[in-house]
Order: sequence, then C-alpha cells, then structure tokens
Amino acid sequence: MRQFSSYFSRTERYKILLLGDYDVGKTAFAYREYVQRGLFHDEHKKDLTIAPGEVCNVKLIDSWVPQTSYDDIDDELLVPCDGYILMYAVNSMSTFQDLCRAARQIPLNSKKNSKLNLILVGTKSDDKFEREVSYQDGFGLSKQLGCSAFFEVSAKTSDYVDEAVVELVRSIKSKKRARRYPWTRLFRLLATSKSLGNNLQVKVSKPMRVMLISILDVWREIIIATQPDTKIGRRGSQLSISPLKILGESLDIPVYTIPHRKPEFKTWKLPPPFSDFTPSDASDSPPRENILITASFGRILSKVHLDMFAKDRRLNVHPSLLPDYRGPAPIQHALLDGREKTGVCIIEMLKKSEGIDAGRIWEKEEAVIHPDDTFITLRDRLAIQGGDLLVKSLRNMLDDSAVCLPQASAENAPAAPFITAAHAVLDFQKLRASDITLRHRAISHQKPIFTYTPNGAEVQFHEVSELLPHLVSDDPSTTGKIPDQQPGSAVYNNPNKCVLVRCGDGSILRVTSLQSEGKKMLNAQQWWNGTKEGKEGRPLVFGSPLQPKL
Repeated sequence: MRQFSSYFSRTERYKILLLGDYDVGKTAFAYREYVQRGLFHDEHKKDLTIAPGEVCNVKLIDSWVPQTSYDDIDDELLVPCDGYILMYAVNSMSTFQDLCRAARQIPLNSKKNSKLNLILVGTKSDDKFEREVSYQDGFGLSKQLGCSAFFEVSAKTSDYVDEAVVELVRSIKSKKRARRYPWTRLFRLLATSKSLGNNLQVKVSKPMRVMLISILDVWREIIIATQPDTKIGRRGSQLSISPLKILGESLDIPVYTIPHRKPEFKTWKLPPPFSDFTPSDASDSPPRENILITASFGRILSKVHLDMFAKDRRLNVHPSLLPDYRGPAPIQHALLDGREKTGVCIIEMLKKSEGIDAGRIWEKEEAVIHPDDTFITLRDRLAIQGGDLLVKSLRNMLDDSAVCLPQASAENAPAAPFITAAHAVLDFQKLRASDITLRHRAISHQKPIFTYTPNGAEVQFHEVSELLPHLVSDDPSTTGKIPDQQPGSAVYNNPNKCVLVRCGDGSILRVTSLQSEGKKMLNAQQWWNGTKEGKEGRPLVFGSPLQPKL
C-alpha cells in the first residue's frame, strides 16, 4: 500500500513541444495560459493538477520561434520531450495540409511509434465565419496519427486551451503507469468513460478482498457495450461512431453494440460471460466477480439485464448531487436553474420500478459551476471528476472499505427531465435576458435557442449575453441604438456590433451571431443588413413563439 501511495503522490516533470506552422497561434496558445490564467509562469512552466492528489510540473516549448520548416523536425527534436501538441488553424487549409504532409515526412504517428504521446489541436475555433477545415477532417487526421485526443481551441476566448494540455499530460501519465502497472489501462478507460457516454461491463476474478497493490491480478477482462453507429446530418450524410467503440478497438478490447431501437434493447442479450448466469431457482445469486458500470448510457437497463449482477455490483456515474436532478439531463437543468454548484455521484443502479437514479450513494463530490460554464465545459469537468470518483469507489470495493448510504428525501428536489424543443423557443414577454443566456449555455449544443421574425421565419441565436445596465443610455451617440420597451423589439447596435433585443423585465439581450432557417450562420451586422428592417433603417420586432417544430 505504501508503495502505491508514494507513486501517485510525487510531482513529475513533463516537457511538451508545440508543433505547427508559424501562423497557427502556438505562442498565443502558450501565452494565453501564462497571461490570462497563470497556468504557466516564465518559459510557460507551472505545477498542474491533473487529478486530486496528482500534480505535475509542465513546461510548454514553442518550437517555431523564429519560424522553422517541417524539414527541420527530426528524432533529435522529438526525443527530449514527453508529449507533442500538433497544431493547425481551422481557418487555414494550408496549415492543415502542411501538417498532413509533415506526418508522412517525420515520425509523428503514435501508431507507428508507441512511445509518442500526441494530441491534435485546431486553433482559432472562435473564427466561425472563416472556417476552412471541418471538425470531421481534424478528427479524422487525429485518428490517422494515433493521437490520444483532438481539440478545437481558441486562445482568444481560452476555449479548451487548458483542457488540451491536461488531456495530453493525462495520456503521458497513463502510458507511464501502464508500463509500470499494466492494470492502470483499465482505470484509464473507466476514468474516460463518463465523457464518452457509454456502458462498461467489467469481469473481475475472485477474491474481491485483495491488497490494492495486487490489482494486477484482479481485473482479468473488460468488455464494452456501447451505442451503434448512427447516420446523422442532412439526409444521413455522416456516420457517427461511438468514441468508446473507437477507443476499445484501439486497445483490442471486445466491443459490442446495442440495438438501435429501445424496444429491441429490452430483449437484447448481454455478451458472455455475463449472459452465462442462469439461476436455477430464486436462491441463486449472480457472480460477485462481475461488475456493471454505466455512464450516460442513454438507455434504461431492464430487470433481466440487472438481475445478471449482484445489487452492489451495479454502478452508475450520475452528474448531479443526488437526490437533486434525477433524470436524463442533470447538467442542463442545473445550468437552466442558475445553480452555483453541482457534483457527481457514484450510485447503485436500481430497477425501473424501484426508481430512476434513486439508488444508494457510494461516493459523492461537489463541483463549482463557473459563471461562463456551458454544457460542454461543465460536462467535460464532471467527466474527469466522475472518472476519478469511480476509480476511488472501485478501489474501496477492492480493499473492502466501500460504504454506500441511502439518498435523502427527493420530495422537494428538482428533477431533470429530457430537454425538448419547447426549451429552445424564446418568449421575450416572459423571459429575462439572464434566463435566455442560461438557456443558451445549457442547451445550445443540443438545440439552438430560436425565435421568429415578423414574417414567421425561424431565426437561431448562437452567441448571446446580457447587456449590462451601465452600458445602457438614452443617448445613441454614446452607446448606439437601444431597443424600445416592447418585449421582442430589436435594433442593430453598431458600436458593439450586435443585435439588441428587449426582454420581458426590461433587460436587454446582446446577440452577436444569428442564423436564419435554411441559411448559414452570420455575424450580427451581416444578418441585420439582410433583413427588410435593416435595409429600411427601422427596428424589428421578433414575433411571439409559435408551436415548436418537433
């Protein structure tokens, strides 16, 4: 036990090299952390918390100061570093093509060189109107190169900058642990399963009561059951593949896909060895060496499925502080309600008749909701936190120290039902600007918020915020045009390059990116100039919500 603890508590040092054309924003990527958030000090170096109790000293190295060509990159430059961030700009196809060519010229493929730790990053993701490289192309290249992760980031807004660095360091540590403790590959898979949104079924050998240092002899087999490939996009032009399926196949782990339709899933037979359990009478108990783990699985397991596992061997990772927000959309509803904190629970799965998300709690941990959090950012943080908490629960089970407690009464607890189209419709008579901002943060990844123009055409709002009261003035020469008091009244405000919309309580909503039905997304000025009201220089009044389109 002492040997295990000392391994995870010591600070390790890592050097990460940034690789990309001179104009992709590598220096901005590094300095964004240094200047804005203080993640790295001089030379972009800082102690970085990867997980509770795990601190690493990370140094970012910009390889392109001054400009260097890909021909200058060789083994000598690659070997001294622990990890590499390959970079291109999403608004420059040439930087993407240069990186594709470089991958063939230099040893930048971790599939061919298993010692390499790579992630691929598309920079300048905030430039939505000049995009030249699609997300799918970037993701495809990351798979070709064997990268452990792919991110689209913005140094301008800090979106996913620190997440990319953290993920690479996690990958580096995971490979190092795997060489020292081979069983940590299992824990890495479990730790990432929450963000991938799937189901894991784990078989462990007897006995469960073992020393923590003997985990190598405990987990013998891991089996994945996940969502099937699905056609998405216009007319099914794209194929969506479960990330967990990709991950499992890359690690040579058996992967099974569940049926597309929910009625068929109810009678779906679990893969062996879990389906091998056939009780001869009511006294037969399921094998305690089998564990079921689900995380954002998206399906309710039937009584037949659950009966294959002992009651305390059925775990679910739920992203809320239960009993608050039981249901399929806890993150969205916590944001919709303007909560300042949420959390993650590891709970015991019950049968549907016994209550959804109502099982006993093995572990529970709070998490802060930041004022600028969206569903994506909050989900990703809770995914890491949930993974760590799940691993903690499993370790406690292994050394027989795990304790589960019943949930508190859910009588006054808020629920988390499915998000529907009705949540996305904006009624300016009833909603405040702050309410609309919360909706955008909570559900825009899933259903863009929208309203209607006077002629009944649907228009989506893609970037919104509340106009602060001190920026409102009756003098248009100082602050630009301000909408009148009628809810839904809108004007274009030139100083702020946005459309301003009056809301029910008198507050004002700022909209900087809009998309009319059947057309591409435009910035506020482009969209406004295309309207009849914009051409005539008069205000526009967004109509009352119509029946949502389902």
